[in-house]
Amino acid sequence: MIGKLDIDFAWVDPERAAGQELAATWATLKLQVSHETEPARCLTEIVDKRTASVRDHAFVPLYPLAEWIVTNWWHILYEPERERIGRADFRFQQRHNILHAGDGYFFPSVLFLAGGDGDQGVTEIVSGERETPLRRYLPVKPGFLAVETEQLQQVLRDLVDAVVYRLEDFGITGTYLQIEWAEILRADSDTNEFRRSVASAGLDPNDIEQDTADEFVRIANSIPRSEWDTLFNNVGPDLDTLNAAAHALVEHRKRLDATEYTIPVAADLRGGFQRWKAPQPWLSGYQLAREVRATLGAEETLFPSIERVQQAFGFTEDVSDEAIRHSAELPVDAIVGVNRGGSPGMTIRSRTRDSNKVLFLLCRSMGEYLIDGMNSQQIISGSRSARQKRNRAFAAEFLAPAALLRRRVHGYSVSPEEVEELGLEFGVSGMVIAHQLENHRIAAVNTL
Repeated sequence: MIGKLDIDFAWVDPERAAGQELAATWATLKLQVSHETEPARCLTEIVDKRTASVRDHAFVPLYPLAEWIVTNWWHILYEPERERIGRADFRFQQRHNILHAGDGYFFPSVLFLAGGDGDQGVTEIVSGERETPLRRYLPVKPGFLAVETEQLQQVLRDLVDAVVYRLEDFGITGTYLQIEWAEILRADSDTNEFRRSVASAGLDPNDIEQDTADEFVRIANSIPRSEWDTLFNNVGPDLDTLNAAAHALVEHRKRLDATEYTIPVAADLRGGFQRWKAPQPWLSGYQLAREVRATLGAEETLFPSIERVQQAFGFTEDVSDEAIRHSAELPVDAIVGVNRGGSPGMTIRSRTRDSNKVLFLLCRSMGEYLIDGMNSQQIISGSRSARQKRNRAFAAEFLAPAALLRRRVHGYSVSPEEVEELGLEFGVSGMVIAHQLENHRIAAVNTL
């Protein structure tokens, strides 16, 4: 669900808390995600083992929480997960999980995962258990939790402001929190745009060497600003790879700007579908694939090869080679854009002869073309941003529709051999079939 994050707190007696910042900001803290049609989910429900009681709030100083928010401000709001840098990575956790607010206090495990669509995007919230010999945070009811990134930004801003005002009321000045927060608030839009881009690429805008910053700026200035998000959300933090991907975007744009071929079927489909703002981006991808199949009159049709997909979208032989290029050196999975004729053009990385992988990337690229409007080029990658989850779901549902899989699967489980056979029939990998079967609750894959 897309809900609203509420952070409720009340100042309380610090008792014997050491440190003036901690004593001044001791409080009860309650976090919950609320929704109009569902019961609110409390993220701070805690069991006190000493008293055998349960309460919906923690007793903690808010200074370290506010300091953690300010230190990781740009990462929390704008850095998506990547293939190798995500929730399993400790440093990523430090930047995105409240439990790392520090100073040894018992904060809950609340992980913020940016969708990668900027202020208009959605941030997923993952709540986990955390336990000490004396206390334990209870798990939240299973289910997808997400909030509008803009709303998350406002509620975090309100918390930091409240802590800063509290410090001032106690005559406390010159803290790291106050200095860094003032710097964020007074910086001009270009400076904060730079910080946001650096963070989305997985670099630390608060601790970046000048040579690195200069090179980052040079790379950013080599492409239109409209393509910053697709570059930095999908590539990074390695500067050589960023530079290669930026160069690939430039060359891809030059190629498309020099062509006027038309693919009427694809061009007619482009932008004709509602951009669903589902809480889970994969639901939007599934829905788009079903609508595209219905529009093509192909609900029952299989597209197990690159040639069949090209035919479905109207790629004739005389334009296919011009519209779809392959490169073993492309630093990302694919790049897709629009040529002067309003038709799709893409470059797909093809380091192996795995036709299933190329087919899947072709469909992911077409998903972006059909729903995005293509005001700017887009990178296709292994990032776990909302955009990439959506185009992966589109490709999976377009090539291996859940409705057709249901007719072929009988029983509650399938063997690995059956998964591979279905993959051969639908022209996708066994992994795609397994995900479709499990994500659509068709059957479990028996690994025994």
